[in-house]
Amino acid sequence: MNLNEIKAAMALFASKRNQSGLANMTSWLNQGNMFSYVRDTTNQPYPGDTSAYVHAYPGITTTGDLVFFVISGYLDTPSNPNIAANVTVCPIATGQASQGQGGNITPAEALARINNWALYHNNWIASNISTQNSIFQCFVIPQEDSAQGTTHNAFLALTTNSTAPGGYNADIIVQDVDTAQIYYMDTVAWIPPLGSGVTSPSRFYLLSLI
Repeated sequence: MNLNEIKAAMALFASKRNQSGLANMTSWLNQGNMFSYVRDTTNQPYPGDTSAYVHAYPGITTTGDLVFFVISGYLDTPSNPNIAANVTVCPIATGQASQGQGGNITPAEALARINNWALYHNNWIASNISTQNSIFQCFVIPQEDSAQGTTHNAFLALTTNSTAPGGYNADIIVQDVDTAQIYYMDTVAWIPPLGSGVTSPSRFYLLSLI
């Protein structure tokens, strides 16, 4: 997809992050529970950072399909003249994570968070869509979450948080397909809200275009 098509898809998703868009958002986020991407082995820290990150932006195609636009964080800048070429379009799919053997949380906890999405995502959408930050517009995934193997599944998930609208925060669980291990570092962030450092507005050029 070219840059205008990427922008249009992201803008359509963003335009329904409000109460009037609840039916659309619910329909889109029921199309699947995961997307697959190939690790960019050349990914590197943004200047001044010590770690590298992956950005995953949701968008809706002209045929109404939910996709995630995945790009290495250091390439998500206005100084990148070929930014569209650096974006991988990852369609939403439906999958089941394996039990796995490793990660920074137990496979049981990772699978529980994935299962929370399956069980409660409709309520989470309805509870969040009218809030200040509403539905996610980007996931910020540490490169180290996919430091093993090449192909990775990123599962939508919900992490329990009693103070959050609907009782959960949106999350991503990354699974290394090559070894069927679930890697989760407890450092996945979601946008909004924008903040400082790795969530600074200047880090998300694609988001600034819509």
